[in-house]
Amino acid sequence: MSETSVGSGKMKEYGSLLLVTLIASVISCRGEGDRRAPIPPPPPPRAVQQPPEEPGSVMKPMKKVRILVGGCGDACSEPGLAATRFLEATASNTGPEPVVRFLDSTSLVLDGRRLGDRWVEMWKELRPATRKESILETARALGSWTTGLSRDQVDEALTSGLKPIKVWTSEAIYRFEAPGLTWRMVLRPRGLEWLVVELERDGGVKAPLNGS
Repeated sequence: MSETSVGSGKMKEYGSLLLVTLIASVISCRGEGDRRAPIPPPPPPRAVQQPPEEPGSVMKPMKKVRILVGGCGDACSEPGLAATRFLEATASNTGPEPVVRFLDSTSLVLDGRRLGDRWVEMWKELRPATRKESILETARALGSWTTGLSRDQVDEALTSGLKPIKVWTSEAIYRFEAPGLTWRMVLRPRGLEWLVVELERDGGVKAPLNGS
């Protein structure tokens, strides 16, 4: 074998070894490039510090609210008491306001006149002052039954003149008699109160009402 052939074989062997080394180096570098550094875990959430509560800021339970419509409250918590206190208010000569508290201003019917309906319309028409004056005028007129009677006659009528006709849980009807007059009263509950919803007057002095 010639020296030329031997040298050529060694060159081929060296070239193959160099190629293998180069391929291994490339593969090693590629593998290192694919390995990414691990993502660090997110930091723990920071605790939100609440401001200190001010004195009196703690919510307190709500109190139960009593449903009042007319405003007579305990004086009209049951029908017999309501009828008695209503008549006493009409004879008290202390003005119309105490009488108004016993009237259901949304449905009152007086001697066939549906005043409650008219007062509701006044409220819808944004006429509160006119409505209030009409209610007060009606309350004043209801006190006119004492005209011409002595104080003793009035007191006697208030003591013994009221008689129940029918009393249910949803309605009560009473008759009231005084010298020269008879009233028929109908009361119904509104919330916690028993209020006068209908009144028919027979005899006695009746103060005139305007056309409202």
